Amino acid sequence: MRGFTLIELLVVVAILGIISAIGVVAYSGYQDSARKKSAENTMLQISLSQTEHFSDNSEFHYTSTGTTCTPDQASNTSIATNLFINISDDIDFNICINKFGGANNDYQLRAVSTTNAACEITWNNVNQQFTRASPGCD
Repeated sequence: MRGFTLIELLVVVAILGIISAIGVVAYSGYQDSARKKSAENTMLQISLSQTEHFSDNSEFHYTSTGTTCTPDQASNTSIATNLFINISDDIDFNICINKFGGANNDYQLRAVSTTNAACEITWNNVNQQFTRASPGCD
């Protein structure tokens, strides 16, 4: 009766190690993509809530009075309080709302990752398209 040699066992362990390393990297990429998509979905929910807020108050809600904003926990809280959209900590993004362009009814949503500051997603109600800042958010 012949068993496996040490070399054969080491080769099998090495192959399993390579396969698991590839799997971990791929899984991490899927998680990042899911977080970005969750942030985009939350931004669309905020946009819909902005429409409701405008119909009730004749103005949009802004987390910043200037033409730019810095997303942080305070802006997440402001959105939750005024627009009733709870921004989950699981998506790892902070979101803010600022005026966009010259018209009073234009606004921009800006989301920045809490784990990778280079990852920024913007959306505005004029062209209604997402823009991702590169690198780091691809």
